[in-house]
Amino acid sequence: MICVTTRFHLKYPWQLLSMYISYRRLLPDLKDAPGLIRYAFLVQSPLVCCTLSIWDSKEAIISFSNVPAHIKALRSAKGSCRGIWSAYWQLAAVSQFANQWKGSVPWPQLTGRVQPPHHIVSKLL
Repeated sequence: MICVTTRFHLKYPWQLLSMYISYRRLLPDLKDAPGLIRYAFLVQSPLVCCTLSIWDSKEAIISFSNVPAHIKALRSAKGSCRGIWSAYWQLAAVSQFANQWKGSVPWPQLTGRVQPPHHIVSKLL
């Protein structure tokens, strides 16, 4: 599984509403996106919002990135934002509480332990 977080730093507080409306317009495409496990729109402050999505594969992310409504939303966001950044994580596990995050697709079973090539911490305490 891959987690994608995108953070939008808006120019003005009133743009937060238009960002949320853009997200809501994407909901039909999100609900139909193959490989999408969970997604959310998060508000950090009046000037910062984030999207969070969890995908079953890199191919699923690439496929959704080419959806016309997604491209339109990103182009609109570029004009409203001081900055936009994204981060991607390969998930090796999710907590037992992840099941509380309801969705139309069940959480996949993660088997084994993924060993990334570089660790900041050698093992969890």
